[in-house]
Amino acid sequence: MVNLKIIPGQSLKDGALEILYEKMVEDHTADTVFMDGSISNAQEFVKAMKGVQFFCVVDNEKPAMMFWLNNFTSRAAQAHFCVFKEFWGKRGIELGKHCLQEFLHKQDDNGYIFDVISGTIPVKNKRAVQYVKKVGMKKVGVLPKSIWNKTTQKSEDTLIVYIER
Repeated sequence: MVNLKIIPGQSLKDGALEILYEKMVEDHTADTVFMDGSISNAQEFVKAMKGVQFFCVVDNEKPAMMFWLNNFTSRAAQAHFCVFKEFWGKRGIELGKHCLQEFLHKQDDNGYIFDVISGTIPVKNKRAVQYVKKVGMKKVGVLPKSIWNKTTQKSEDTLIVYIER
């Protein structure tokens, strides 16, 4: 991954998070990623990303994807991905695999930081379900009615997935 950079959120220039959110809107993914209605504009996105470990993945000087980790417990975290449309397909899958492995093998003075990374995906989001499988995450099961869909005003099922070192 020669021209790949994983940039931590705190290292991004002022205004970068707003631009990344607007890219999600342009790609028609913002409403899908935040289907519960918790984030509906750039300002809410910036505020929410201050409470997580946020990363922007740049491939050949272009933003390719972003992801954030939260819900930390012991040596575990929950991951959330958004691949930009230009990188959908094989390259986006390669980038996702690389990022997951990068974090699973990250160490500090006490050894590995994460033993497992998990995620939840709305079952109806077929593209995301296929993506997490292709990046190597394994299915735990389906949790019924566990995410709110603001558009339909109904709770929907989520797929629970994980990857371990």
